[in-house]
Parts: sequence; C-alpha cells; structure tokens
Amino acid sequence: MIGNVVTFSNHSGIQISSHVNKPDTYNVLIAENTISDSLFNGISLGGQSNAPISNATIMNNVIYNVGENGIDSDYLGGSLILGNNITDSQGTAGIVLGTESDYNSLFGNVITKNKDMGIWIDNTANNNFVSGNRISDNGYGDGWNVGIMVRGDDSIIMNNIIGNTVFGIARNQLSGIYNYHTADGSIIMNNMLSNHVNDEIIEEETIYILQNNDNQVIANETAQVLTETKMSYVVIPNWIRDIAGFWCNDEINDDTFVLAIQYLIDNDVIHIKATTHGSGDEQEVPKSVKNNACWFVQGLISENQFASGIEFLVEQGIILV
Repeated sequence: MIGNVVTFSNHSGIQISSHVNKPDTYNVLIAENTISDSLFNGISLGGQSNAPISNATIMNNVIYNVGENGIDSDYLGGSLILGNNITDSQGTAGIVLGTESDYNSLFGNVITKNKDMGIWIDNTANNNFVSGNRISDNGYGDGWNVGIMVRGDDSIIMNNIIGNTVFGIARNQLSGIYNYHTADGSIIMNNMLSNHVNDEIIEEETIYILQNNDNQVIANETAQVLTETKMSYVVIPNWIRDIAGFWCNDEINDDTFVLAIQYLIDNDVIHIKATTHGSGDEQEVPKSVKNNACWFVQGLISENQFASGIEFLVEQGIILV
C-alpha cells in the first residue's frame, strides 16, 4: 500500500489483520501514505498468537489527528517502522508495540503532540530496537508525559532525542523514558532528553526506573535545547560483519566474539571514542548486545549503532582496552 490518502475512516485508516486459517501474513509494505481523522488507529497491524504478522515495513507515512494510536500492533515480529511522522493521536501513544510484538526496529520516526505517550512497548513485547527517533510535546491534557514507555524485556533504547513539554496534572508523571517494573534486561543509552514544565527544565525525571531488573542505563544526557543526538563516529570494515554474523548464528560463542572484537580494537581496526571501562570481571554478554550485532549484519542499523554496543562491552569491562 503506497501513496494513498485516507481521511475520515470510520475504522482505522489502514488495517492489516491475520487470520488463524491464513496464518502467513508477511512482507507487508505500507509506505508514503497520508492518514488523518480516522476513528481508530492510523495504521493497525493486528496479528494473532498463532498467526503473527512478520517482516512488515511501515515507512514514511504521515499520520495525524486519529482517534486512537498512530501506529498500533499486536503479534508483529521482525518488522521495521521507519521515518513516519505522527502527530495528534488521541490514544495510548504515537507508536504502540503491543502483545508479543518482538524483534522489531523503530528508526527515525518523528512523534509529536500525541495525547498520552510517544512510544509504548508492552510488557509482552521483547527484544525491540528503538533508535534515532525524535519525540516531543506528548502527554498534553491529562495524559502521561512519557517519551518512551518500556515494559518489555531485552530491548535497546538508544540515540533518541526526547523533549517533552507539559502543562497541567501530567507533571507528576513526567518522564523522558519510563522503564516499568516489568522490564528486564534492557539497555537505555546515548539518548538526549529534556523535559520542560512551563519553561522549567526537569532533569531528575528524564529517565525513571521503577524497578531495576538488570537494566543498563548508560551515557544519557539532559539538555535545555535538543538539536542533535551525540553519537560516536566509527570506521568499521565490511568484513567485520562476518564475525558478527558468525556470532549471530551461534557459529562462535560469546568469548570468541569478545576476543575477536578486542583484537580489532587493540589493532586500531575498529576506532571508538575513548571511554572509561569497568572492572574486567567476567560477565555475560547481554542478549540485547547480540541482537544489536544481528541487526548490524542484516543492515538494519548503522556502524555507529553497532559500535555503541561494543562501547557498552568496553564500559562494562567485558572488553578491555
């Protein structure tokens, strides 16, 4: 579905649904559509437990003034949500990764002025990658002023720009990234965050961890004005994808991957910024870092984003430099 204009739908603007009798719903492309004033969601991806939707690409759509969520999903897997502009949705969030929506990537979306939150990740939605999104001015009225709500496990939330402004009672729920107590094993790193209430910057609640279940919060920054994401600039030869690919496919173990990457850093093949590092005690490599390597192999994330995972291993002392 490409290049359509959908307005005043009495349901969702575009809806893709799977059915138990036709379980294979995949390779869906929804791109460059303009969707407004629909009664429910702008785009709805409604899979079922035994009939998920997989390998969908939702990109470069403009969605505004819809009755519920901008992009809503259940049982969505291995899909890409890229470069969408979502404004004035009246539901839970601009983008919702709902029930068992796993291994999805959200890149480069602009999400502004939605009633409740920017991005919602359900407690059953795991191993998702959220990077390079610009999220601002969500949670007006009595909504939660939350840029990204993280409830699922083993996700990576990195290199996002979040600047929320709120008036009214939502101030008590103000948070750039809210990591709910159900979330476990996520990495929240290199995000730029700024929360404002009536022109007063609120720094202490830019990231709110309700309960820390082995979640990592690394190198996030607060700022009065957000203009660009601060990222490491790296040079990675193409053949390094082979090493990451071997690890992704379990052809080499964690220790072998760490030794290979350590060798590449020591010999200036991979250049990363100088950083402090941990104690060097033996630690398990988090699943989310391996997911990061797999996405790099598949071309879903950039060299900078892959290097951020390597920097995390350095900072934790798993790789010594």
